[in-house]
Amino acid sequence: MCITADILGGLLLSGACIETGSRIYYKNRFKLPWRSKVIGEYPYNEFLEKADAPLYFQFKRGYRSKLVNINKYGMRCSEPSNDKKKKLLLIGESMFFGPKILNEKGLWCYELENILRENGINDWDILNAAFPGYNVIQYLTWWKNTLKSIKPDVLIIELGGNDITQAYVFGEQWKPGLPWQWEFILKQQRKSKWWQKLLFHSCGYFLYRRKKLTERKGFESSSNVFKYEECKKSILEVATEIINEAKAMGTKVILTTIAMAYSPDSIKEDPPQLETIQSNWRESLETTGLAMIEFNDYWVNEFSKEISAEPMNLMEVFWNHPKRYEMYLDVGHWNEKGHKVTANAIFDKVKNLGWW
Repeated sequence: MCITADILGGLLLSGACIETGSRIYYKNRFKLPWRSKVIGEYPYNEFLEKADAPLYFQFKRGYRSKLVNINKYGMRCSEPSNDKKKKLLLIGESMFFGPKILNEKGLWCYELENILRENGINDWDILNAAFPGYNVIQYLTWWKNTLKSIKPDVLIIELGGNDITQAYVFGEQWKPGLPWQWEFILKQQRKSKWWQKLLFHSCGYFLYRRKKLTERKGFESSSNVFKYEECKKSILEVATEIINEAKAMGTKVILTTIAMAYSPDSIKEDPPQLETIQSNWRESLETTGLAMIEFNDYWVNEFSKEISAEPMNLMEVFWNHPKRYEMYLDVGHWNEKGHKVTANAIFDKVKNLGWW
């Protein structure tokens, strides 16, 4: 059957009308502008490698690709330029690593480099030691083996989210330092066909399959045992060791937090915006989310005083932001807008302390 130009034109016009109507409905229904749901698909098997215990796995140093670049220290950021420059080092979890973003230059560390240049500050290296999946024992090992030798002038540290999740998942079997299995890490890879990527640009298609497209596989507990207090104790003990060693080198320390899309009030408010980010956000919040929020609140408000470190509460930064729900790829990871907000928050904090 031959499709005439008139028929083809009619089909294209109809598609355009449906898409326009879908975007108008989306904006009215969810109070957000439509954003493409295409994400960066990360081949972890290419830039991860196995390592000896207690590290178990690490980034391949010097790895280069369009999506991910790893420097000589095993960090996802620029190479340190020279010893004359000051160094800001952030030790953190997957939010700061930046999974799923399409443009690596949108990471908080590159955004912070841009902000520094715009403000005429050219004597700092910004180093991103964030790793998706590490627990505190693995971070401590990385610190002692590699990161400590950098002798950062400023250390920003965020820990605990992976440990809390592991304590929930492993149940009675959990103990400090018990890692995710290698196979589990590789399962975080995603691969979409070309036509799926094309459809992910369509608001109409998203509305048609919204529940399916925004569902993220949750974590299941192996038992009814959740060793939260024991886990919290372990996190704080390891953090204390890292922070004290950093201080002994003259490093200034800031404690910061993760910043999930939801907050404790989300259970009551049930904002429709969260539904467009992750349809099973309640499952995430009610399994490990509340424990993470409680821990991070303690981390910046109490532990920072005990350890004499500066607090930087990113939960407050994001939860109070007028465009909060536009800054997430899922409830646990920022998009490029979120990374820019993080970079600005770090710049302002260090500037207010007079450390630049």
